[in-house]
Amino acid sequence: MKFGKFISYTLGILFLSILLHSYVFALQNQELQLLNSIAIFFAIFCVGMFLAIDKTRNSTDLNLFTRIFMISVFVKMVIFIFIIIFGIRKMDCNRELIILPSIVLYILFTSFETYFLMIMSKRR
Repeated sequence: MKFGKFISYTLGILFLSILLHSYVFALQNQELQLLNSIAIFFAIFCVGMFLAIDKTRNSTDLNLFTRIFMISVFVKMVIFIFIIIFGIRKMDCNRELIILPSIVLYILFTSFETYFLMIMSKRR
């Protein structure tokens, strides 16, 4: 997958996620701001993953791809949980309003990340 195509997919997923929690879940105020922050984090994280995995193509270490993927899954989950806890405690977000949309957002971006990583892993 070329970088330009990847960026257009990422922006499409980001736009879809913002529409999803703005209109489908009808969030407002702090909850909307928190989910926008999570969506932007996931988009930036996906770009970082793309660039990191793209660097591993020329590596002689066959396990480098797997290690980067496993570390990224852990880091993404920890940061995601930290953002949710921060939103609930410091931004006074309603827990019941953000849990389902944030899980949908996590699944949406994780599916996209898995898709592009599968394509990139076959390119080696």
